[in-house]
Amino acid sequence: MAAMLWAGSGEQQARNSLRQALVDIRRLFPSRGDEAIRIEGNADAIWLVANANEADIWVFDRNCQADDGMSLAAAADLYRGDLLDGLSFPGEIDDWLAPLRA
Repeated sequence: MAAMLWAGSGEQQARNSLRQALVDIRRLFPSRGDEAIRIEGNADAIWLVANANEADIWVFDRNCQADDGMSLAAAADLYRGDLLDGLSFPGEIDDWLAPLRA
């Protein structure tokens, strides 16, 4: 992950940058408890845990799948454009984002 995000850095610098980014992210999200959105992880992975009614993408998808006008209008209100529109990332990250932006 560090090599993908900091492709222009050496391995140790990329790991340090990832470590610092995780510290910053953890400051934004509580790590334990029953909060609606929190970050969790272990030595191999990190992930965001969110209540299905708090994560806008899940609410958006659920509203798009509904067949009533109110839900579709709510989905339209949530839409703000393509995922990370206007941002470009090194190789593998852009490859991963491409189908999500379509």
